[in-house]
Amino acid sequence: MEKQKLREELENSKREFNEATRIFTERSRILHKIREISSENSVIINNWKNKMAERKLDTWKTEELNYLLQSIGLEDWFDELNNQVLKSVKLNEARLVHFMNVQKSDGSHMPLGEAKYLWLTLQHIKEGKPIPQVVNDIDLDETNINLWKVENVVSYFKIKNLNMIANALEKAKVNGLVLTNLNESEIVQLGIGNEQVDLFLQILQSIQKIAKKLLTGNSIETSQNIPEIIICPLSTKPMKDPVIAQDGKTYERKYIEEWLQDHDKSPLTEEELIDKSLTPNNEIRKSSEIWRKKNIK
Repeated sequence: MEKQKLREELENSKREFNEATRIFTERSRILHKIREISSENSVIINNWKNKMAERKLDTWKTEELNYLLQSIGLEDWFDELNNQVLKSVKLNEARLVHFMNVQKSDGSHMPLGEAKYLWLTLQHIKEGKPIPQVVNDIDLDETNINLWKVENVVSYFKIKNLNMIANALEKAKVNGLVLTNLNESEIVQLGIGNEQVDLFLQILQSIQKIAKKLLTGNSIETSQNIPEIIICPLSTKPMKDPVIAQDGKTYERKYIEEWLQDHDKSPLTEEELIDKSLTPNNEIRKSSEIWRKKNIK
């Protein structure tokens, strides 16, 4: 009797183990598929960003809008933008107010920062410039402010103990590119208290002056004629920590490291990168330092 009971328990244990193994295997398969799809989408979006800018905005349809929003992190607004903007005006004719008037079913409008980011992106495309991008894990360095995420902008002002300004910028979802392109009427809309507006304008003027000394909106064109050799091909900004990847190309360390986390191919040559090690490029670092000393005051 006791042996029979032990056999039954053993059989039950085997069944439970087999079921647990099946569930684990199935979950692993699904997770692998999700990662695979995510990687494919990342490649698709990167390829799209390079090619889509060549097409005129007035020919864009729903699909192009969808890819654009995915590439700049505004995909949550696709349905509203598609129904409330694209069906009534061509994107090359859209003004900032068109995007600010977009609202969700709960009545909430598109934040100023996101509306302006989308509008600036479209201006870049119209002018044939690369699509502006914000970057993860970036230093709070004013010389790369155009790449700051909303969190970086908020942290910058909180470090200065300007919490009222930081909170207003966070609510409006203002990233670095938008911050360097704010005008006076938009600043009023942020709702910053009167006692801090003058201080904010003073800081903003300083930030915008620095931003204009660098590449305007991620473009390689500049009034200071930045040597192409010191420009990172991923960020299109002057490099501070240049490194050589196994494809023989030089990149800013932060950007190539971020790329290599999700890709196994070179962003420029598309060759397989079996070895993802990086080597400092001291020659270009020296050239970059010399340029910065002359041009960044």
